[in-house]
Amino acid sequence: MGDKAKETSNGNVGRLSWTISNFSKLDIKKLYSDIFYAGGYKWRIAIFPKGNEVDHLSIYLDFADSKTPGWTVNVPFFSMSIINQNPILTVTKESQHVFNATEQDWGFTSFIPLSKLNDPSEGFLVRDVCTIKAEVKLNIEEDDKDKHELSDQNSAFVKADTSTSLSFSEYDALFIGIQKQLEGESFKSDNITSSGCPPSWTVEEIAYAKKILKQCLDIDLDNVIQLGRDFELKKSLSILLSSNAFPEKMR
Repeated sequence: MGDKAKETSNGNVGRLSWTISNFSKLDIKKLYSDIFYAGGYKWRIAIFPKGNEVDHLSIYLDFADSKTPGWTVNVPFFSMSIINQNPILTVTKESQHVFNATEQDWGFTSFIPLSKLNDPSEGFLVRDVCTIKAEVKLNIEEDDKDKHELSDQNSAFVKADTSTSLSFSEYDALFIGIQKQLEGESFKSDNITSSGCPPSWTVEEIAYAKKILKQCLDIDLDNVIQLGRDFELKKSLSILLSSNAFPEKMR
């Protein structure tokens, strides 16, 4: 099959670039990548080349380590990407999850339509080669600290020169996302296990969502977007709304 996987890991952050040859000729329900490491744990990418009961490519992050009963591993951030020969068209999706014995994989059942993926003119398959990349971060505290330090360093500049503020169109994307959460839509439809089970938020995930919401509320909206934390804000709202976990005073 000619699979090639290149791993890069640095402590709590792990990355894998997985190249799959003869992709359109794959005749297998589920396929795993080589192992890569993040946070001292073993991980791998799991894909359903023909879709997991859907007409989309299905991709999941799979916990490949052995653990004792009752184990949990909190992953506050991970992403999956299907590389396009035009980098602007590369498709990337992000999520977070507390992995455990009953939810050992997590990801995206409907990542990209198979019709689009398998169309050579779309640029995802080049000479029938598909490249999938994964990034896993188990501890983003230091990353958040660096972002907040950058925010502090630039805060005087942002407040003094209003001409650098984001346009309203950039706010609109965030506002529309928040509106969808308030109207009952959530990230749940696309973030599920490979078995097809819908998510049930754990105590750890709810606590982490509250922490992220507080962090985002403590900084300027400009910085939330500029620092790329708008995804985290919307995800935390989705978790708290769907689990009815907002404190009484915030409702």
